[in-house]
Amino acid sequence: QTTKDEHTGKIQNTSDSQIVYEIYQGTDDTGKVLYNGKNSGGKISLKIPAGTIFLRVYAHKDLFADSQPEEFGINVLKTTLFVSPDGNDLENNGSENSPYATISKAIAEFSDITVQNQINLLGNITQPEEIVISEPNANITINGSTSNGNNFGFTGNISSKGNLAIKDCTVNGSVKTSGMLTVYGKTSVTGG
Repeated sequence: QTTKDEHTGKIQNTSDSQIVYEIYQGTDDTGKVLYNGKNSGGKISLKIPAGTIFLRVYAHKDLFADSQPEEFGINVLKTTLFVSPDGNDLENNGSENSPYATISKAIAEFSDITVQNQINLLGNITQPEEIVISEPNANITINGSTSNGNNFGFTGNISSKGNLAIKDCTVNGSVKTSGMLTVYGKTSVTGG
């Protein structure tokens, strides 16, 4: 790639430029730095937490002036949460490394319950719970499968007014919904 210098009119080779990215938790660059780095090109994949995020990107090449930064304010929705028998509803944030203890807590923490939301189980949830999804436009999938082939489940009854999908999960209880219910994979429901 080449670019023309605005001041000198000289053509410069920019093929070895790097993209510099800075991601802050908050609305501007005074927030907590979550990630920063450089990429030689292509796609950058990052796992960022839900909430208000500020992103700044610019091009950099040694011995040249940096490009003007592009800045974006992004609101990242919580749409994938994790639940584990070792989780904690009071202190954890629902991420894979900091899962909740109950499915009910995960449902309550979704940013927008009407978008495609997913709860991934990281173990068998044996503490019984009554799970109520009262939003008629809810869209939730409870996933018991893991990348290593384990299938987990939970104990409790689900009552849903919205759309509910259960994938590769053993439900030791009942499932009742007035919305659409989709059950697939290696799913079993013992209580009807």
